[in-house]
Amino acid sequence: MRLFIYDGDEKEGGFGRVFRARVMEEPQKLVAVKKCHVTDHVKHPRLLHEACALVLLQGHSAIPLVHAWGRSQFYEYLALELLHTDLNALRTKLTLRNLVALSHQVLEGLEYIHSRGIIHCDIKPSNLMLAPTEGAEPGRVRIIDFGICRPYRDPTTLEHLPDKGTPRS
Repeated sequence: MRLFIYDGDEKEGGFGRVFRARVMEEPQKLVAVKKCHVTDHVKHPRLLHEACALVLLQGHSAIPLVHAWGRSQFYEYLALELLHTDLNALRTKLTLRNLVALSHQVLEGLEYIHSRGIIHCDIKPSNLMLAPTEGAEPGRVRIIDFGICRPYRDPTTLEHLPDKGTPRS
């Protein structure tokens, strides 16, 4: 199990909290750690589901890097690449040119996710984040929060699964 030192910036999410943290073995490396309580009535840990989907999708620029997943008696955690800000926060600051470029990145990411047999099920501006401006791909969009994703095809028959979401107008 990797150890992390919490470094502030806590945010509340639908299933738990997200903290900025440092990796103990590499103190200069900052990560985002999602943490949620483990309960006896949950058969499948929430963050394990998300971690498995993210590991399957690794290697595309729209997918955040996974650093670790773990579970203790009380919590499970998922350590991911630390990202900059979500598109919801930038909504009023985007030019048309930037909006088109970011939309193109999101569509490329969704095309990749679907090609791997996964449907995200929760695409919204707050689940689209920008990578930090320093690094290999500065400012690229990352698609986050795969907690409720599901298979696009039945794993045994490979047949398309029908849509079950609520249509929105």
